[in-house]
Amino acid sequence: DNGQSTLTINNVTLQDSQSYTARATHKVRFVDAKVNLNVK
Repeated sequence: DNGQSTLTINNVTLQDSQSYTARATHKVRFVDAKVNLNVK
């Protein structure tokens, strides 16, 4: 495990370009990360 993950998002449009909060959960713990999605 290298501490990295991949998220694949299908069928996006230019209107989907914005900031999102991604949450990874495992049992009683979670980690949030703010991500910026730029559709070109």
